[in-house]
Amino acid sequence: MSSAAQLAEIEELVRESEAISDELQALQVEKATPAQIRRAQDRYQQWYARALRHVPDSDAARFRNYYEGDSFITRIKGYLANPRKPSA
Repeated sequence: MSSAAQLAEIEELVRESEAISDELQALQVEKATPAQIRRAQDRYQQWYARALRHVPDSDAARFRNYYEGDSFITRIKGYLANPRKPSA
């Protein structure tokens, strides 16, 4: 992939992340149907897989941690599992 194409892809990922963030935030305040929740979950998963390809190896573990979390801290993955559940 050329540098220009890679830059365009990263810019598109940034735009998509903003739209996905808005969509996920709306799930907390609006009455979402299971289909809407599933769509948001799928949309994020697709974005995450595409974005991970552009993360340098030196930052990949940190990027994954924002999604995965660990046994003490739930992150995006935990939220996606149940976006209507209030956080502690």
